[in-house]
Amino acid sequence: GKIYVDGLDDTSSSSYRAKNGYKSGDTLKIGRPNYGEAPNYFSGELDEVRIWNAARSETEIQENIYQKLSGTEEGLVAYYNFDDVTTIIPDVTENGNDATPYIAGNALSLDGSSEYVEIGDVDELDFGTKSFTVEAWVYDDPDSINGWNNAVAKKFTSGTASGWTLRINNQDRPQFFLADGTNRVDLNSGTVITEGEWYHLAGVVNRDTNE
Repeated sequence: GKIYVDGLDDTSSSSYRAKNGYKSGDTLKIGRPNYGEAPNYFSGELDEVRIWNAARSETEIQENIYQKLSGTEEGLVAYYNFDDVTTIIPDVTENGNDATPYIAGNALSLDGSSEYVEIGDVDELDFGTKSFTVEAWVYDDPDSINGWNNAVAKKFTSGTASGWTLRINNQDRPQFFLADGTNRVDLNSGTVITEGEWYHLAGVVNRDTNE
């Protein structure tokens, strides 16, 4: 696996070798912590959450990092741009997996206490033994009292240690957590983020290269 910060491969440690498939049976959540892994909800803003059923290369991530997508791009299985949100957050792709917001505007704003977004358990987000990529723009609130493992986006099956989470750890470093039921690892970024600034994060699993 790899973690990218602002379009550049910033993986400082990676010992993960994917062997098993990710288990299904849980919803995808944006801004809510892992089961026991991150006690704090995300505090700040999130935007342009994108999930692909392919391992995006550094070049591909850079090409679209500052661009709005149409929702019809090949391999894009979920896309939440948080524009014109009222009572739902529309999935811009044809899959139509709309999300339920707890608070939203042109970017998703979360208070770090109890607010998050939930997307139902759908086949498009159960990757099994396939490659995938998850991206998001994140803004960590400088006034937040949360300082440990604020979850950015996740799909993690309770009690099975199987799933993934793109998050910020307690050292203010972006981190991509991966587990397949047998193997688990935190892919750490070398970047220490500055609270109150926007960063683009991307976590990538490439099954073709077994990382």
